[in-house]
Formats: sequence, C-alpha cells, structure tokens
Amino acid sequence: MISVKRMTRLTQHTLIALVAGISLWGAGLAEVAAFELTLHQTTTGGIDRTPFWLQSNRWGLYTDSPIQGSLGVEGSLDYDFGRNWNVEALLDVDRFMDDEGTDVRLRYGYGALSWRAFEIKGGTFPQIIGILPEPELSSGSMSVSGNARPLPMVQFSIPDWTVIPYTNDTLEIMGGIAHGWFLGDRPVNDTLLHQKWGYARFGARDGSKIHVGLVHNAQWGGDVQDVTLANYRTIFLGGMGPEQDGGGQAGPEGNSLGIWDIGLEMPLERATVSFYHHHYWELKHSLRWNNAFDGVRGLAVDFRHDRWWPDTFVIESIFTKYQGGPYHFLSQILDDAGITQEPVNSPTPNEGLQNYYSHHIYRPGWTHQGRIIGTPLFVTHGEGENMRIASNRVNSWHYAFSGDVGDRYRYSLKVTQATHSPTIIGARVYAPVSLVPEGERYHQWTMYAGAEIDRIFAENLALTFGFGADFGDVYRDVVGFELGLRWKLLDTTAARDERLTPR
Repeated sequence: MISVKRMTRLTQHTLIALVAGISLWGAGLAEVAAFELTLHQTTTGGIDRTPFWLQSNRWGLYTDSPIQGSLGVEGSLDYDFGRNWNVEALLDVDRFMDDEGTDVRLRYGYGALSWRAFEIKGGTFPQIIGILPEPELSSGSMSVSGNARPLPMVQFSIPDWTVIPYTNDTLEIMGGIAHGWFLGDRPVNDTLLHQKWGYARFGARDGSKIHVGLVHNAQWGGDVQDVTLANYRTIFLGGMGPEQDGGGQAGPEGNSLGIWDIGLEMPLERATVSFYHHHYWELKHSLRWNNAFDGVRGLAVDFRHDRWWPDTFVIESIFTKYQGGPYHFLSQILDDAGITQEPVNSPTPNEGLQNYYSHHIYRPGWTHQGRIIGTPLFVTHGEGENMRIASNRVNSWHYAFSGDVGDRYRYSLKVTQATHSPTIIGARVYAPVSLVPEGERYHQWTMYAGAEIDRIFAENLALTFGFGADFGDVYRDVVGFELGLRWKLLDTTAARDERLTPR
C-alpha cells in the first residue's frame, strides 16, 4: 500500500498550490465559480502480472506489472462569466510506482473555453470517440476507447447534442475537429494526429432516436511528410495514397482509419434500450462498407428501478476477421450460385489483407505510448519503435452488468470471451509477427468484478475495489485485485448551482 508519507515534494507542492489558488479564486468568484480538489490513491496488481480488465480501458495509467500504484491530487475549476461563456480547467498529477521504479506524471491537464454550444479545448484530456450508451461496461470503441494515454491536442467542437433551429426539436448535431501530437519512441519522429467527427440524431426528444456519425482519425507528418497546407488538405480529405497491386497505400499520405457510428435509442415504460454498431474502416472501399460487418455491435438495456438487482446490461459482439475479403455483399455470400469470384491476395475466401490498426510507414500503427488506442482486444508485440500489431483478427463476445444497492453502493461485472486468428502477413508487410501460429486459434477469457462505496468513514470519501482474472492462450492465467480511495477535499459545485438557480 502506498502511504501519504511517500508523496514527492512535487506532489506536495502541487497540492499546496492548488489549495492556495482555489482559495484566492474563491474569494472573488464565489458567486459564479465551482471548485473541486480531490486526493486519489489506487493500488492494483496480480500474481505474476496485472489482469486484463484491471489495466485496459484506463487511459494507459496502469501496466501489466504484478504490483503498481499511484497517489495523486486533482484540482478543477468551472467558471461562468459574461453571457453564455464558461471556462473550465483541470490539473491531475500523481506519483506512480511499479516494478520498474517510480515516476511523477501529469495524468490530465487541460483548459477549455466555451460559448453556447461551441468549445475550444487544449491539453491532455480523456475523451472516448464513438458513442457508447454505457462506456463503463463496454469493451470499448473501435476508434478511441480509453485504452491508451490521451494525446496532447487542440480541439474545436460542439461536444453535446445541440438542437438545430426550425426542426421542431427533431434534429440534433454534435462533432469536432482536433490536431494532436504522438509522444514516445516511434520510427517516425514527430508524428501528428488529425481527428474529426460529425453526428446527427433524429427523433422526438421524448421518443425513439436514431444517430448516424462518421469518425476519421489520421496519423501524418513527421520525418516522412512535410507539414504543409497542401498535405493537410490531403489528410483532411482522407489521406489515402494510390493503392499498390497487392493492396495498401504506396506513399506517406497518412494512415487513415475510423468508424461509421450508427445507433438506435428506444425509451420504454420500464427501461431504455439501445442498439449500436461501430463499423470499422481503413481504406476507401471499407469506408463504403465493402468490408462486411467488421466492428462492434452492441445492445444496452438500462432499467429504471432502485432495487438491488442489476439495472444495466450490455452485450457486445466484436468481429474483425473479414478485413476486406473478396466477398463484399451479403447477397454474394448467401446466394451460393452467385459466389463465383476467386479470392484475390487472400489466403482464405472470407479474409482480406487490411491488417487493422497497422501501417507500413507509421509502423506501431494505431497505438500511443505502448498501448492500442482503439479496442483493447487486439494484441501488440514489442516495445517502442519495435511495437507492432500482432493480433487483429478477433471474434469476441462481451457481457457486462451493473447495479445499485441503496444510494451508496454500486457493483459491476464484465466477462469477455475472444477467439484470435492468425495475423496474415502477405503483400502488405504491416505486421512482421503473428501472435497466433498459422492454422491455429487462440482462445481467451477475461473477467472483472468490482464495487464502489460512497461516503465510507467520511462524507466525501469513496472506496473502490475489484477483482480480475485471465484464463486462456493469449495471456498467462492470472488473478489480481485493485483498491482505490478518492477523498474530495473541496467541492463547491452544489453551492454554486444553488446560487444560480432562479427563485
């Protein structure tokens, strides 16, 4: 267990500065500003290694070390001024320890300025890209799941659903555009991120709603491409270079990938039911849905009750084996008489050579600081400049539920079963290794059970504990645990909201 006595001077000075700063701001802005100051501590680990769901989808803050922990402080400001203007800022610093040593980290740090529906935001901040009705229970978005450290970036967005005038409240939109920087050891130095997304939602406010969105991520720039307006325009429009005879991009126009995001939300008498599909794409033909149904399909049910049994359920199917195989349309597969096309550059009639998340120039692919940015169910091999995607052909089912006991206790359970197929190494040498030998299949089970308790021993003290386990061929069999404490030292949000509420 990590104790307060082991905090570094930097962490202590940060805490003192935050307390002093909040006090000064509060003296003059108490009527319109909300402040929070929180101490947090987490210890996690396992026998020989930390289990999968104790380290995955946690913004890259934890590793597979058998024992690790962090002790940190977080301070935030939310300040309204003028007419419809708002400033938000957050700083979270911790002292992290594992079997490789100790480190003082900036977990998150950002500032945001908003006016009405629009926001400009800069810094390092957690943000899932891809709509998930229950993100805490999901296996993760195929675009940005929260599995890796957030990139430092500058972003302009409409972050929340906003009604379009004169549509009788039936049409809402949200979206954004961002520019970011990849950190860490990479074969291409100074790799940049271009990211944009746009969504529309249709339906009455009190009825069923359908949303459709397109997310585009691109790695570009660095040692292989000049950062010019012309090249940025190419990246903005898709970043696709001319295709080679064997498939793939011939030049350094960038590594583009993204998702089509489609969902349906239906409010019923006793529950809200949501269906969603993240259709993954990399090349232009998969952008046009010519890679079958690769991606994440999910069902989420949120019951409206206050009983002790579960109130939220999630079931997801993650399938990424097709990868641009020769048969692109369902009718071709179902109509046996019509299936006459021979496989092209594909070892099997149902699998192609796209090798999701990989790239022949930006070779660590869709990763950041040692972790996959998208779904954590894919597996990497190597470290730093030598990191590669080693397993990206997955057929997986993910099950999860959560519930409340009273107003203080929250529990959750996640179970994931995945079958990994060999990574195909063909004309496109995106992946030099395959986790699974040719002709074999690896099977993996991962699970997590956890609980959160509010107001334990003190009004503003919360406890989190969990248990994780892995069994199968991909990771070593292991069980592990986590224990976290979060102590909110100062929170003026309720008082600010009460002062601003019309009487």
